[in-house]
Amino acid sequence: MNTVLIGRIDEITQLINEAERTISFLENKVEKYTSKSSEYLLGIIGGILGGFGFVGLGVSKEIFKLEFTNDLIMLLVAFGVIFGCVMFIVLWRWIGIRLFKLERLTKKTYLIKGNLISEMNLLPTNTPQYIKDELWDSYNNVSETYQQKAIETLIR
Repeated sequence: MNTVLIGRIDEITQLINEAERTISFLENKVEKYTSKSSEYLLGIIGGILGGFGFVGLGVSKEIFKLEFTNDLIMLLVAFGVIFGCVMFIVLWRWIGIRLFKLERLTKKTYLIKGNLISEMNLLPTNTPQYIKDELWDSYNNVSETYQQKAIETLIR
C-alpha cells in the first residue's frame, strides 16, 4: 500500500512540475506577443482563420468527393493564410482606425514621457529649480496634449 501511495505522490509531483513548465512556457509566449501591435496580432489571427477555412475545403473534398488535387488544396490553404492576414489588417484599419491611432498616440506619448523622466533623473543635484520646473511643465503638457488628442481620436 505504501508503494502505491509513494507512486501516486511521484506521479502528482511530475504533473505539478510539468504544469509549472507549461505555465512558464505560456507566460513567455504571452509576454512576447503583448508587445506586438494590434495589426500584427490581427494579421496572425486572420492568417490562421484563412488557413483553417481552406483546410475545411480539403476536408470537404473527402466528404463530398470533390475533384481537387492535394497540390491545389495546399495552394488554396497558402492563399487562405495570406488572404485572411490581409483582410483582417484591412478590416482593422477600416473599422478600428480610431483605436489604431490611439494605440500609436499612446506609444509615442509613453516614449516622450519616458525620455522626460530620464532627463529629470539625470539632472545634477545643483540644477536650478526653473529648469526642473520647465521639464515638469513639459511632462504635464505632454499628458494634457495626449488626453486632448485621445478624446478627439475617440469622438471622430
